[in-house]
Order: sequence, then structure tokens, then C-alpha cells
Amino acid sequence: MKSIVFVCTGNTCRSVMAEYLTRKMLSVATGGQNFKVSSRGTAAAASFQVPEIVRILLAEEGIAVDEHKSSTVEASDIEDASVVFTMERHHKILIETLFGHSEKIKLLGCAREIPDPVGQADEVYRATFGVIKARLSVVISDIIREGQNDS
Repeated sequence: MKSIVFVCTGNTCRSVMAEYLTRKMLSVATGGQNFKVSSRGTAAAASFQVPEIVRILLAEEGIAVDEHKSSTVEASDIEDASVVFTMERHHKILIETLFGHSEKIKLLGCAREIPDPVGQADEVYRATFGVIKARLSVVISDIIREGQNDS
């Protein structure tokens, strides 16, 4: 089973958007079989809440995030993952500093970072959501193609 982990800072916005969108997109494309998708934060805390605008954006896609709990990335998340996507370079650097360098740790935006929208206007969240969704379309196609080549 392929395991995909998304990492941002607080595990309430970007990684949550990516996790839940990926689950839906994989479900539509493959029935969701053979994939485990999760998200973590480099500075997460169980008390952190998903902002209302993130709930609204995901709800517009038919996705509910009522059960989400902010969680900090751990060594086992990285070890067990087939691929780890970070939102910014400093997330990648921190993970590699803590848990070791790995080719499976990548920026979701390729060479482009996906900045944190926390505390900004709803339009910034919406733009961030659009960037994540567009990038996931490419990433998911690649993951599915790799899965077909593994068979």
C-alpha cells in the first residue's frame, strides 16, 4: 500500500487541504484502494483547529474535515511513507535534519513553495487551495502511473 504524507507547519491548512483533496481525487481515480493518505505539521498541536475558511473550501468539494486533529510529524510517518510532500523548503530541511535525508521527501510545488495563508484574507486561502489542487492533479497522475508500473 502506498502511503502519502503531506507536511506543513500547524497541520490545519495546507497539509489538511492536500490530504483531503488527495483522498477524494484518488477515490475518484482509483476507488481509493491501495493508498493511505495523511497529513502532519512541523509545529502542530492537538488544540489547533482547522480554520472555518478551510472547512468551507473543502465543503465546496463535498469534503468534510470534522474528524481532523492536528498532529506533529514523527519518524514513523517518514519511515512508513512512500512519499512525503512538504509545502515549503524549511519543512523539508527540518524533516531531513530530524529524520535523515531521503529522496521521498519532496516539495509539493516542485521548485515552488506554497506559502502559509494563516491569518490572511479568505481570498489568500482560496488562492492557496487552487495552487494545491492544481499541483495535486499532476502528483496524483504520477502516483497512479507509478502504481501501474509497479504491477
